[in-house]
Amino acid sequence: LICVGVAALAAVLSGQGTTASDGDMRALVAEISGLRTDLNRVAGTGIRVQLLAGRLQLQEERILTVSRQLNDAQNQIAGEVQGRARIEADIARSEEAQNIPVDKREEHESHVKHMRRELALRGPREQQLRLQESSLSALLAEEQTRWTDFSSRLDELERALVRP
Repeated sequence: LICVGVAALAAVLSGQGTTASDGDMRALVAEISGLRTDLNRVAGTGIRVQLLAGRLQLQEERILTVSRQLNDAQNQIAGEVQGRARIEADIARSEEAQNIPVDKREEHESHVKHMRRELALRGPREQQLRLQESSLSALLAEEQTRWTDFSSRLDELERALVRP
């Protein structure tokens, strides 16, 4: 359509075609101007679509990374909880133990003290992991919100391209 308009305009200007009235010439120039505007709009929209699609892909990668980190933190918390429960059970069994030979009592008490120290160290570690889990959960929600925003903007551009 543009080629036809440009060819007609060139023919009129070069004097090869039939003489056109000023009205026909203005209509042709207006049509070409409208086509140029439409092309610029479509090109601009295409660039925005590409940018948003790239951002959407980067956002998906961020979400995947944060999801992995959150999963790792949750696995570490589960390990800490299991370790703490195991130590608590060992301490309980050791404290309930009877008939410990006299020559082994000092070693037994030392072992119980060691387990209590280890148990005391696990508390802060678990608390730190829970804080990390909370932080990562909030970050994941934020990143998912950004992804939704980019996706909505991409949908809007898609609808704009479909409009006549």
